[in-house]
Amino acid sequence: MRRYRLLICLFLLSVCTVYASVDRTALVQKMVTALEKAPGFSATYKAASASGNEVTIRVLYARPNKMRMDLEPLGAVTLFDGKRYLYYDKERAKAVVLDAAEALKHLSILHQTMNGISWVEAETVAPADTSRIYPSLNLDLNFEQLDLSLEISTKPHRHSWLRETANRHDAQVVGEHVILARGQVETLIKKRISLETGLLQSIELGPPDDVLGSLRLVDFQIRQVQDNEFAFAIPEGTQVRNQKEDPSLLQQLLMTSFRGSLDRTLNLAKAKWTTLTASQKQEMRKAIQKVFFDIFRLAEQSTLAHLSRTMDNPMFIEQVKQALNNQEARRRFIDDHPNLEQAEIEKAWRKQVLEETRQAIFFDISRSLDQEVVEPLRTQVLEETAGMNERARKELVLSATEPIHLAFREMVAPTITKKLDAILN
Repeated sequence: MRRYRLLICLFLLSVCTVYASVDRTALVQKMVTALEKAPGFSATYKAASASGNEVTIRVLYARPNKMRMDLEPLGAVTLFDGKRYLYYDKERAKAVVLDAAEALKHLSILHQTMNGISWVEAETVAPADTSRIYPSLNLDLNFEQLDLSLEISTKPHRHSWLRETANRHDAQVVGEHVILARGQVETLIKKRISLETGLLQSIELGPPDDVLGSLRLVDFQIRQVQDNEFAFAIPEGTQVRNQKEDPSLLQQLLMTSFRGSLDRTLNLAKAKWTTLTASQKQEMRKAIQKVFFDIFRLAEQSTLAHLSRTMDNPMFIEQVKQALNNQEARRRFIDDHPNLEQAEIEKAWRKQVLEETRQAIFFDISRSLDQEVVEPLRTQVLEETAGMNERARKELVLSATEPIHLAFREMVAPTITKKLDAILN
């Protein structure tokens, strides 16, 4: 859930790097096979930034679906034991706990919806098992931040480095390692993944002779991790949140899972978009709209209650009535509709005021929604579609973001219409 950031200094130079083409599907499958051989493992990573900040990441894993990540010296613990997802922040004395069965229900719907797009190929990182949730590690480091999290999904072995290998056309094999490299000299980000264990070995920032920041595997043991190693009791005095009291927690989980599915969809869309029919493109829009309607519905009760309170405000009611009684605006409306019979004018004018007020409310809602939800996804789409034809890219960006606004409108529209009808009649 929470992601820690270590800021890295950045200096710019440039040099060309060339990579050989490899069979990415075969590479990912080899790593997944290696991971499935192990009954479990313990691993320790160390991350360091140019500023001297250091974090030790200790990971425990037991097949098929138990994982724990401890961060030192932060004292943070992230845990999935098959029944609950738990995140504990020692510094803030706060914890988040999600019930696995409830999360599974919503994750299954999300994955089935996104996989229902006809032109989306079968997942290259393990198939979905909608009867169980699996944990995966997100370990990433770039020049802006260290990104660490334990993600849960209906797909096993969806670790961040496997997803990246599946999506990268420039993967290179050197001995028993996969190399993923991007950037030029000081902006170079180089990742090394073991084909023997399936684990991320290292991430290095900058040129080999002057590493500006790094994340490295410093200890690793294949072993049977015992159940008691996953035991964790939340200390007394900790503020605990769960999805029943705070639906936004489950929404955040689903958003994280959606962004992973969106990456795969965008990777395919980038290559296929100009050859897809209008109907096939519409499949993606409908899928995203459904996903977000389901996500927004988790907090539907509180969202509609807040909206109702706003529209019940006497000041808002007075503004709507003033709009209805604005004689100058009403006269212009009549002038613009000379064919209306006198008996129809009042009804048509009320309908006009209602529609304009609805649109004004939707505009305000869209502005807030754009800032909080859509903009990060728009940035993700732009990053993943770099190099596309600009016209096709713009169309793809709209296809991935507009449905989010439509989903929210679909949820709130009945309440808005009902409230305005009551005010105007």
